[in-house]
Amino acid sequence: MHNHTIVNIDDHEPARYARHRILETAGYKVYDGSTGKSAMELVEHHKPALVLLDVHLPDINGMEVCRQLKAGPYAASILVLQISASAISGRSARIAMDNGADGYLTDPVDPDVLISTVKALLRLRAAERSLAITNQRLEKMIARLERSNADLRQFAQLASHEMRAPLRAMETSIAMLVEQGQLEGSARQHAAALQNGAARMDALLTGIVALSEANKNPFTIGPVDLSVVVHEAIGKLSKRIAESRAAVDYEDHLHGQSQIEGDSAQLVRMMEHLIDNAIKFRKNVPPRVLVKLEAGPQRDCLLSITDNGAGIPDAERDDLFDLFPHLRGDPPNPAIGLAVCRRIVDLHGGRIWAEAPEGGGTRVMISLPAES
Repeated sequence: MHNHTIVNIDDHEPARYARHRILETAGYKVYDGSTGKSAMELVEHHKPALVLLDVHLPDINGMEVCRQLKAGPYAASILVLQISASAISGRSARIAMDNGADGYLTDPVDPDVLISTVKALLRLRAAERSLAITNQRLEKMIARLERSNADLRQFAQLASHEMRAPLRAMETSIAMLVEQGQLEGSARQHAAALQNGAARMDALLTGIVALSEANKNPFTIGPVDLSVVVHEAIGKLSKRIAESRAAVDYEDHLHGQSQIEGDSAQLVRMMEHLIDNAIKFRKNVPPRVLVKLEAGPQRDCLLSITDNGAGIPDAERDDLFDLFPHLRGDPPNPAIGLAVCRRIVDLHGGRIWAEAPEGGGTRVMISLPAES
C-alpha cells in the first residue's frame, strides 16, 4: 500500500501555500508547518512518505531538523527533500546531503520539477523497499536450504555408516568361505561377483558422503597457492604412486604467480581425486601422469592433468562430471568423485572439462579465476 502523505515545512506562508497547492493537485495528502518543532510533531503524528523541508526556519535550522529525522525511528521510511531560496550554493546542497537529505532544490522551483523530483524520490524508496523485501525472502530461503543441506549431509553420513556395517559383514563372510575352500565352481564365481558388488557399493557410499561435504557452506575462503595445492595432493598420494609404480610429474609455468581465492582443503581434495583417477584407470603399462599449471587466456589459472590411460569415449566425455550418468547403468558406476570435483570447481567460480590428447589417454582441464 502506497503512502502519498507529504509534510510541507516553510516559515514563508506564500511559498508554503504555493507548494501545498502544487502537491495537492498532484494527488498527495499534504500537512503544513512553519517551524522545525512542527515538522517533528507532524512527522510523529502522520508518518509521511516525504518531508519537504525549508532550510531556514525560525526555531531550528532545517538541516538540523533533517539530521534529527534521519537519526530517529522513522529514518528508514521517511524521505527528506530540502529546499531553500537563500542557501542556493553547491556547498549548502552538499551540507544538506551530508546531514541525510535525500534531495535538494533551490526556490523558486518550477512546479513540474518539484513534482518530478518528489515522484523520483518516492519511486526510489519503493524500489529500495521492494529490494529489501526480496532480500529478506532470499535470506529465509537460503536459511531453509542450508538447514536442508545440513540434514542431507547428516543423513548421508548416517546412511553410509549403517549400510557399511552389513557390507563389511558380507565381505568378511565371503572371504572366509573362499579362504576355507568351501566354495567351488560357479559358487566361487558368484562369491566374486558379490565381493565386486560390495566394493562398488562401498565406493558409491564414499562418493555420496564426499559429495555432501563438497556442498557444505560456507567454504573457508582465503588466499591459496595452486602450486602448494598440487604438491600437497601428490604428497598425500605418495604411497599409492609407489604401489602402482606410477610416474607423476609436475610443471609450474606460473613460477609463484598462482594465487587464487578459495578453500585450500577442498582444492587439495579435488586434485588428489583427479590424480588418483589418472593412476587408477590405466592400461597394462605403468601409469604416467603430467600435472601442469599455466596461465589461461582469460586472466585465469589453468590446471591440467594428463594421463596415458585408456581414454574416455567421445560420447561419454561431455557428461563425465555430471552426477547422474554415474548412477545409471548396470551395474552403476560409483565414480561420482568426478561430480564432487566439478562441484568444488563451480563453487570457486571455475570450469572443468576433459579432452583427448594426441597419443591417447585423457586430459582434465581446470580453469580457476586468478586472485585480482
